[in-house]
Parts: sequence; C-alpha cells; structure tokens
Amino acid sequence: MLRKIALLSCAFAFIALASPASTNQDDSCDIAVTPAATLLLPYFEVDLSSAADVARTTLFSVINTSPQPQIARVTLWSDWAFPAYSFDLFLTGYDVQSVNLRDVLVSGAIPQTPTGAIAGSLSQSNHGNPNHLPSMVSDCAKRPQAVPAYTLGELRQILTTGIVSSNSCSMRVGGKHANAIGYATIDVVATCSTSNPSSPSYLGTELLFDNVLTGDYQYLNPSSTIGNDAGGSPLVHIRAIPEGGPAGSNVATNLPFTFYDRLTVANATSKRSIDRRQPLPTAFAAHYLQSWLSDASTRLYIWRESSGGPNPTCDSYARNSDDIFTEIVRFDEH
Repeated sequence: MLRKIALLSCAFAFIALASPASTNQDDSCDIAVTPAATLLLPYFEVDLSSAADVARTTLFSVINTSPQPQIARVTLWSDWAFPAYSFDLFLTGYDVQSVNLRDVLVSGAIPQTPTGAIAGSLSQSNHGNPNHLPSMVSDCAKRPQAVPAYTLGELRQILTTGIVSSNSCSMRVGGKHANAIGYATIDVVATCSTSNPSSPSYLGTELLFDNVLTGDYQYLNPSSTIGNDAGGSPLVHIRAIPEGGPAGSNVATNLPFTFYDRLTVANATSKRSIDRRQPLPTAFAAHYLQSWLSDASTRLYIWRESSGGPNPTCDSYARNSDDIFTEIVRFDEH
C-alpha cells in the first residue's frame, strides 16, 4: 500500500520502533541493510510517453551475495497492492542484475542472464543450489525473453489507470496517474515461473528462505524543465528468520507475524507465517528541514501493507486506497 506526502525537506531517515519478538538475536524485527530473502522497492514511477532522454524512470539492482546460483522473483504491484506482473532474474554466484523499469514497461525488455553463464553455474552437482527444484532447469529454459505484447498493454493500463481488462471486477485495482506508479517485491525462489506472492501455491512450493540478496534503487528525472534531479537508497532488506531450507519447509519462527502473513492460507502447503519474513515497523520517524528561502524539496514516500488477504474480493483493492493514518506528529527537534 502506497502513500505519497510532499514535504519541504533536504533529507530523511527512517528509525524503526518495532521490538523483537524474543530475546534471541535472530528474532529481531529491526530492518537493516544486510543480505535478505526479500527486497522491497517501496515506490516506483515511470513516464511512459516522453522521450527516453527526458522521461522519469526508476532503476534497481539485485545482488547475489552467495557463491550458489539464485533465482529472484520480481513482482510489480499496483499502488493498491494488485499483483500486475512477475518475472525472474537468474543470478549466478556473486552476480548482479540491474533493471530499468522504463525498459520493462515501454519495450517489454526483461534482463537476461547469458545462456553460457547459466550453463556454467548449473554444471555443479544438483544444479549448484540444493534448494532449487528438480524442474528448475526446464522451468528456467521457458522464461520469456520479453513481456508479451498483450500483457505489456495490460500492465501499462493497470499501473496508470488502475483498470485490468482480464479481471471480472468492475472496480479499479489501482490509482489513476499520468505516469506508471506502483511498488515491487523481489523474492528468492526455487524455480522459474510467473507465480506471485498472492498465487495459492507460491508460499508453499516456490518461496525460499536464504538471506542472500542485497540491492538498491534510484529515481531519475532528467527533464530540465520539470525535474533534472535524481535520488537513491538501499532497497528495504527483509530477512527470513530462521533462514535456510527447501521450499515448503514449515520451520517455526518466533516472529509475531510476517511480511507475507496476510497472504498465507492454513492448508497443507501454506501455513501461517510460512514465509518467515520480518514484518515491517508500524511506526517510524523522519528528519526533514523546512526552508522558505530556497526551492529545495524532498518527497517522503510511505509504503503500507495491504489489508487484503489471500483471496481478495473485488472491493479489497479499493479499500487499500483510502486507509487512514493512525497518527501523524510534527515537531521541532529543538
């Protein structure tokens, strides 16, 4: 769930106020920039109509900090938490993949790992990663080289108008904006597919728990008339606690609830907190500086979790658009 607040500011920093669920070090709810099992891009914005040299865009990079090959599932969500499209990044050992979302949304280009690099990383026993599924080689060979044309048109429509043609609901699943707006999650997974965290079997059969991913993102607005600015930050790093094990391993966690908890279903393959991902804080503070003597300003982007469950109803996405803040406090640090 997204909210955007414009503040006169030159910088801001988040301070997590959550408490750990136990006294065990590994059970901490503190979010830090350390290798993680899920990365969150809390906000992206892409100008789909302007020329590339002046169009606003969002870029992000994903790094594999382990010697084993990893698969990172990227899911693009609307600003009302509708899963619009998913694609995989195949990362060889210590690999890095950079993604320009304008390339994805305008031309449908999906970053590809060279075939020779994949073959080399899979020449080791058990494909080089014991947690990958036996079908991984054939599954990843079927990865699309680009977003299909019809899907690309639908994806753009979802992220700009909030309307999805393939949905039986008449209600919108996202806000209406001039530019494509949403957020993204990047999960370490056991094979290649188009499933996303809201798919019924995803958490129980594909999601992995190795804390091996790091990354960052950048906002670029090269227009000299309405922008000419840039900014960046680390992606939100969400660790699996405890980490390790194959997909579907129902290892208990001491976390009070988890990042994907609202999507879990109590059945044979997906149980409460099966994702083991750290929950994000529900309270935070940000420094900002007011100045009426200059044109400097900074936007504070606030990501909030969707209220929808594993089987969202048609109106659940609309409800995500008007969640209220419990409290906002503004104060002078002096």
